[in-house]
Amino acid sequence: MPTKFPSIVVEGPDRSGKNLCINQILSSFQFLQIYPENDAIKRIFVKGTPEYHAYLRGSFVSKMNLINGNIPSILDRFYMSEIVYSKVMHRISKISSIPVFEENFSKPLLTIYLSLDYDVYLQRCHSDIAEEPKIYTQNEFDMIISGYESAISISKFPVLRILNNYANHFDFSNKIQQIIDQLRDMSKSS
Repeated sequence: MPTKFPSIVVEGPDRSGKNLCINQILSSFQFLQIYPENDAIKRIFVKGTPEYHAYLRGSFVSKMNLINGNIPSILDRFYMSEIVYSKVMHRISKISSIPVFEENFSKPLLTIYLSLDYDVYLQRCHSDIAEEPKIYTQNEFDMIISGYESAISISKFPVLRILNNYANHFDFSNKIQQIIDQLRDMSKSS
């Protein structure tokens, strides 16, 4: 595949289906490299300590290097999430401006933005028996959605939007398959 093929970032709030989307794309494009946040490593560090912030900075720099490399990559969240969640968590963002930040990319970037309604988010949080998720209030959730919408509106890169209020994985998988078909078309025209 040509190196002009975009790297992909899957953005969106918790419980929006990012993992399912990424796994489905990876099963169709075996050569894509995934670079997710590593929650197991993040849990080693105590939040707020210098070591924790050094890990996050390193992860962020690694993602930047991966995006600008020659291997088409798929990332579980990146700079839009950094901006959005820094506001919700009341911390200073590593990024001050999306347009300025996007000038650092040496090739196209495609963002797949997954969203969902608050009531669907709550249902998914309460049905997850594997872990105890942080449950955002309606106000916090609205801030997250608003933050993503604002970031998307000023991004220079294309964004594919999916409202994932699907009650089952089959319907959502069909929607992701449409994206995969678009990616195949993009790779043929590159």
